[in-house]
Amino acid sequence: MFQNTPGYNASSYMLIRKLVCNPRQEMLAQITPGAIPELSEYRFCSFCTTPIENGYRYCWQCRKYKDLLGNKSFNTLAWAVKGSQYYQDLLTYKNQPKASYYTQAYKRLLTLAAFAQSHLACLYRKWGYVDSVAVVPSSRRRDNTYLHILADRVFDALPHLKVKYEGKATSLETKMRGEIHPELIKIQENVKGKHIVVVDDPWVTGSSAMSTAQALTLQGAEHVTIIVFGRTLEPSWKTNQPFKQFFCPENRDLFHQDICPFTMGSCPP
Repeated sequence: MFQNTPGYNASSYMLIRKLVCNPRQEMLAQITPGAIPELSEYRFCSFCTTPIENGYRYCWQCRKYKDLLGNKSFNTLAWAVKGSQYYQDLLTYKNQPKASYYTQAYKRLLTLAAFAQSHLACLYRKWGYVDSVAVVPSSRRRDNTYLHILADRVFDALPHLKVKYEGKATSLETKMRGEIHPELIKIQENVKGKHIVVVDDPWVTGSSAMSTAQALTLQGAEHVTIIVFGRTLEPSWKTNQPFKQFFCPENRDLFHQDICPFTMGSCPP
């Protein structure tokens, strides 16, 4: 496919292959200018990393709550294009039988979590030491035990905050799509002056993760880092199509050993 791209060269191909499904604007800029004309009119949202057209800083969703982003940062461990194997993994991993073994979908997420854990010092260098982990509660009252295990796999012995959803048993992602409701999230511990990591599985609209992050901010958290296992992309959207074609054309690896998951480039010094 790449050999038929106007301006193709081997170095561009190798960089694209290394980016896998985790590109960022600063790495995209390393591609030889003009090598991929289809990508020249796009960049990434400064917060959630979704592809957007040039001339914008945030995607339409993040623009709605840009005033809330002051003490927050965002990291996605992998992109999840709808219809891909990884997207299906994020949808199904919680439904595995309560048994002593894990499904293949969950094993892939555990592998990704282990890779992120190996770069945990990079996160600390970038944003400072983390005090606690807040796993986003299910607004559908679903069991999120497996998400807690994934968070533990990344953050090892860090304590988990007691976080509770107090709204109706519905979904922030569907019934109140795109709306931030921190009043529905109860933080049951003192977080004043602390750096808290919020862990979620897929980021679709960001409602659940952002509601949890803003609740922590209102409780006095100094900084909130949101980490999601998959930034969901709708392949039919115009801005996503070039990235699906060039970065995620097949079910490729979820990460590359040479790419730090918290910088999407080299590890910080």
